[in-house]
Amino acid sequence: MNFLSSGSIRIKLALLIILAVLPGLTILLYSGLEQRRLSIEKAEHAVSMLTHAMAEAQNETALTARQTLSVLALLPGVQAMDLPACTEIFQAVLAQNPNCINITLLDLKGDVVAAARPFTDTNLADRKHVQEALKTRGFAVGEYILSRVSVEVPAFAFAMPVLNPAGNPRAVLTMAVNLASFSRFHDISHLPEQSIVAVTDHQGLRLFYYPSQEQTNPIGQPI
Repeated sequence: MNFLSSGSIRIKLALLIILAVLPGLTILLYSGLEQRRLSIEKAEHAVSMLTHAMAEAQNETALTARQTLSVLALLPGVQAMDLPACTEIFQAVLAQNPNCINITLLDLKGDVVAAARPFTDTNLADRKHVQEALKTRGFAVGEYILSRVSVEVPAFAFAMPVLNPAGNPRAVLTMAVNLASFSRFHDISHLPEQSIVAVTDHQGLRLFYYPSQEQTNPIGQPI
């Protein structure tokens, strides 16, 4: 009988201890969950801001490329395929656009006939932006490329056809933008330390990766 009483006492004491500790455990659990929720919300907000900033910058880059190529396509020297004049004009435009790698003029075969930078025999007929510019007879946005003209660096390209008075293409203008310009966007984010930022094109090719990990996450490779 005493044994049962002693056991009952121990059970009651255990229950009392649990009841005493339970509110504290509940508060700790709630606090942990709340902190996790707030951390997720903060990260989502930072990612949303970063994505919006990158999208706006990409739109501005595309708009600048479109305006620049549209004006160039109408210049008399470009319309006349005056190659020395085109080279001089392209060099002047390049000097005012630090994010731009190169501006080129292609014939209808895709051969580079003039460029802001020195070049050897180069053909860009296989490029998405060149093909779409000729197909649509309008401004075309490209994809990740390794620039072939003068320097081989990761770039994003745009194209605009040069049309004759009848509206038919007589040449194609291209502009390549350095992908390193993406690096400045991480400075505006408030992501936690050790966060990773990656950007891909429509094919899933990596355009940007922060912090840089060329051994394991190289630019230009699929995710």
